[in-house]
Formats: sequence, C-alpha cells, structure tokens
Amino acid sequence: MKKILFLQSFSLTQPGGGSSIIKKLLSYAKDYKVETIIACDEQELPKAYHQPSIQSGEYHFNRSFINFRYGLGVFLRMFLLFSIDFKGRRSLRTLFTQIHPDIIHITIHGIAAPLYVYAAKKWGKAKIYISIHDYWPILCYTRTPSWIINYVFKKILFSADGIFVISEEMGLFLKEKYAISHYEIIHDGFLNKQEDVIGYIDKPLDFLYVGLLHEMQLATLQHFVAALSKIENKQFVLGVCSNYTLNIPSENVAIKNYSWLNETELKLIAKQYKYGILPVSFEEKDSLFYKTSLMTKIPFYISNALPIIYIGPKYTASYNLIIKEKLGWTIVENNLTYFTKELESLSNLSAIDYDYLLNNHKLSLENTFNIERICKVFYSSMV
Repeated sequence: MKKILFLQSFSLTQPGGGSSIIKKLLSYAKDYKVETIIACDEQELPKAYHQPSIQSGEYHFNRSFINFRYGLGVFLRMFLLFSIDFKGRRSLRTLFTQIHPDIIHITIHGIAAPLYVYAAKKWGKAKIYISIHDYWPILCYTRTPSWIINYVFKKILFSADGIFVISEEMGLFLKEKYAISHYEIIHDGFLNKQEDVIGYIDKPLDFLYVGLLHEMQLATLQHFVAALSKIENKQFVLGVCSNYTLNIPSENVAIKNYSWLNETELKLIAKQYKYGILPVSFEEKDSLFYKTSLMTKIPFYISNALPIIYIGPKYTASYNLIIKEKLGWTIVENNLTYFTKELESLSNLSAIDYDYLLNNHKLSLENTFNIERICKVFYSSMV
C-alpha cells in the first residue's frame, strides 16, 4: 500500500474550499489502496484550530515566525521565498524521515509554499504532486518584484512530477505563461444523487450565500441587496453561512446570519432557499484571480438544488462554467439599475425554466462534478 502525505498551510478542520476538496479526495483513498497522512504548517494555523487539528490526527511542522506584513517582515519574507528557513527545513526533514511517504501532495497556498516544495524535493525521497487552487503569485509577496515571484513560482511548477489545477482556465494560463506540459483538473465534487436535484418550486424567492466572504466580494453582495431593495411589493430573505456577519439595512430584505455550519446542517438550511448566490469582484485588480479560480460554491449549490445567481464580470472561470452548463443566472454589469432589472426578471422565472436549470444540475453532477470521477483522475495520476 502506497503512502501519500498531504502537506499544506491549513488544517482540514478549517472551513474553506481547499480543505473541502482534500477531504473529499481522502474519503476515496481506500478505493485506490493508498494510506493518507495529513500535515499542516503550525505557523499558519489559527489558534482556534490548533487543538482540533491535533485531535484529528494531523501532523504539524514548524518554521520561523515571520508573519509580519510590514517593515522587517518584508525583508524576512524574502528569505522564506527562497526557502532560507533553517528551522522549517529541519522540521520538514524530520517529518519526511518519520513518515517515509511514497508520494507528497502539496497544496500551493500560503507564504511558505516554496519551502514546502524545496524540502520535499531535497529530503522527501518521493514523487511530488502539487495542487493549485488559486494563482499563488498574486496572493503572496505583493511587495516583491513580480519577476522574482514568477521565477520562484516557475521553479515550484517544474519541481513537481504532476500538477493539479482547479479549472481549465487555470491550466491553460499556466501552460501559456510558464510552458508547463501537462495538468489535470481537480476541484470539489459530490455524489450524483437523484434526491439532491429535485425541484422546490413552492419555496419563496429567497437566496443563500455559503462560504468565506472576502472584502472583494462584499461590495458586490451589498449591491445585490441594494438592487433587491428597489423591487417593490416583494419581500426577500438572504441567508449567509460564512465567517462574516452581514448587516445591511433594508425594508424588504431580511438577512439571516447562520455563521459556519456542518454539511448536514447546511443541507437542511439549503432546502429553505431557492437560489445560491455567487458574487465575485468587478475590480480590475481582482480579475486574474477570478479568471483562473473556480469557486467551490458551485458544486455545493448544484448538489443542493440551488440554481446559481452569478454576479460579476464575464469570462471568469465560474462564469464560463455556469454559461456552458446552463446552471443559473448571470448578472454581469456593475450597475444598480441593471442589477434591479435582472432581479425583477428572475422573480418572474417560470416553474418550467426553474426545473430546466435543476435538470442541468443533474447532468453536471453526473459529469463535471462527479466526485467518483474526480477521485479516479486524481489517484490514477499518482499511483
């Protein structure tokens, strides 16, 4: 039985798209006769998740503390960028010696990703596979010249025996910019269950948001509530299951904040709603992030019979998929009048059109987001 070490900056006890994807992959590991071990970077771990991580059986590795954003922190990060962290090197070397993995899978996330790959290459004595959920160069080292970041990132790419990307758009971008030769697409998925895609036409016109809510999405969601507020003689509910408590005054939009819920609780909540909301940023500075990253909210919404309302620019990875597979409604102009007009049209959507979207969800679960197919691609690529 081969041993796969999953190494990343976060714990799988933390909420988020990355942990959701890996947990799904782990649930099928025995089908491919592999043993899996999880290790996370203790310096990146929030205090609230330290003990749950240990209790779940995850290994921790350590490194020098340099999470300062300004002043000396900028200088120290340059050392980490080139893997000059002797405490981190020793900790990772000890981890590899203890576990003896056959394969090391690294999620390229967080400021220490170059260190993880460097150590795996030097001391891991195993094949290295990397997963890229977000385009790392635009998320870390923002005060470092881009040519240095691109040099380091390209070195990461070519240190790997295989590359997994979250979207076709990400793969094509990396192929064009860094000349990688091959990639496989691995994202979140669900079991294809008929009961997950039955219609709920009798539900009120209410909306659900699930997932982390970042600052770059918040402005779009505020616009959404403002547009709903302009629709006369109708009442709406916006449910928010997130790390963020949303408070936007409105006479006809009631906001319910659920905070984080487990998957069973989320499924029960989802049955009360008619649409899933997917807001992304209209800002040009965020465009590359959304053009390459596929939002993990999409498979959650379609597995819970929630047609998607995408709010954001055209030609992002999420927009392209929603249009291609006809999974919902798109609002692509950052204009309040346009928002309101589109939402008024949506409020008059017929039962036939609604069920048409849900049937497309069923097809998407059978193909694109079929977790059994995704796991087959993942494990067959490595084992």
